[in-house]
Amino acid sequence: MQIKLLDKTFTITAKRTKVIDHFPNDEKYGGGNRQQYSITVTSNDTGLLSRSFSYTGSIHDYERGHIDLDRSDLLNAFECILGDGLSGLMDVDQFASEFGYTKPSQAIKIHGLCKKTTEKLNDMGLMESELCDLINALHELEDSGQDREGYTDTQDRENYIEEKPPLKGEAMPRTAHDEGL
Repeated sequence: MQIKLLDKTFTITAKRTKVIDHFPNDEKYGGGNRQQYSITVTSNDTGLLSRSFSYTGSIHDYERGHIDLDRSDLLNAFECILGDGLSGLMDVDQFASEFGYTKPSQAIKIHGLCKKTTEKLNDMGLMESELCDLINALHELEDSGQDREGYTDTQDRENYIEEKPPLKGEAMPRTAHDEGL
C-alpha cells in the first residue's frame, strides 16, 4: 500500500512471520495466540530507504481468522510504529511512568525495543516533530474514514491530507507493545 502523508510518500507492506502466544512485556502464560508480522516501511522520498518493524495483531483478530492486514490495519501498524518511535525518545523512568510499568526490567526491555524503532525511523529521516505530525495526519485520516479499505479516490485523498494542517501539540504515543495491537 502506498500513502502520502503531509509531504512524504510511504509504501507499507506486511508479511506474516509467526504465531506467538505472548507479547515481549507479558509473562509467558499462553493467554491466546496472535499473528506476528514484519511491516516494511519504505520512504519513497529518501531514495526508497526501507526499514522493517515487528508488529503483533490481536488475539481477537487471530481467533476470528483475520490474519491478512488490510489498508486500515497497515495504517494502524504504521501509527503504532511511529508511536513506538516517540516512546523511544523518553528516558526510561518517564517511559515506565507513562505506561504504568511497575517492574523495572519490563520497562527497560520494552523501552529498549522502542529506542530501536526510534533509530530505524531516524535512519529514514523521520525526527521527533515529524513523528508527531505523521501520527496526527493518521488520526485525521482515521477520523475522516479514509483509512478504510475501498477508499480509492487517490487524488481526493492526497488533497485532503495535504490541505489539512497538522494538529497542534503533542501526539499521544500508542505503542504496539503495550496495547496488544
